[in-house]
Amino acid sequence: MKREPGPARMVPYGDLDTTMNVVVAQLGKGPWLLGDKFTAADVLWGTALTWMTGFGLVEAVPSIKSYVDRWNARPSVKKVAQIDADLLKVQGNPAS
Repeated sequence: MKREPGPARMVPYGDLDTTMNVVVAQLGKGPWLLGDKFTAADVLWGTALTWMTGFGLVEAVPSIKSYVDRWNARPSVKKVAQIDADLLKVQGNPAS
């Protein structure tokens, strides 16, 4: 669907550039989106930014790259990645 974007006051999430500028600004305030504490927002954005930078959909500027690196260094993220890798092996996926 190609159509003109709605007026900014009626678009609840804004546009990608505005959203990413807010994310980058927040990451300048601490290691996590809301500062020093890891929150549910980081679960959402850590996953999304890992995927988005991995596919080149978002530029991995220094603050985003270091955030993604911190996210992927978390023990729980490593554990889930290992579970995924093990499942791929069991399923006989040639990419494993």
